[in-house]
Amino acid sequence: MRHQLDYAHLDEHIMETAFVIPISKKAKNRFANMMQSNDECIIEQHKGNKLFLASMNQKYFFWVALDNDPDWMVDF
Repeated sequence: MRHQLDYAHLDEHIMETAFVIPISKKAKNRFANMMQSNDECIIEQHKGNKLFLASMNQKYFFWVALDNDPDWMVDF
């Protein structure tokens, strides 16, 4: 028997995610060595045109600009 998800009882703080692509040499290094090359990140905070992201393995935390960030491209 399959269970249906009861949306009325879900936590209101559902994890939002973003996907990143490293651009700079520094970002490529962090992506490979700290993020285990996983492009999915948890959006911890959204301020203006910036996001504060956490890698899925919780080993790297960083700010990224939504427009023209020198280190990362962001997709949703």
